[in-house]
Amino acid sequence: PAEAAMREAFEETGLTSLVMRRFLGERAFDIAPFGRDEIYHRYFFHLEYEDDSPDRWRHFEEQPYDGGEPVEFELY
Repeated sequence: PAEAAMREAFEETGLTSLVMRRFLGERAFDIAPFGRDEIYHRYFFHLEYEDDSPDRWRHFEEQPYDGGEPVEFELY
């Protein structure tokens, strides 16, 4: 989960100077109330950016999970 969190953080922000500080916890979510017989496991981490960043920037996730067009993120 830690490697996946770092990969996702980079893919969605474009920031390369991210450092994982610590694992915060995990949680299982039963999504049966939403019509799917599945349990989602979620992991939470504290990441820190160790560089200067602009107040606002845009980044594109080039390979969205659904295989669609790139997704634009506006970050601040």
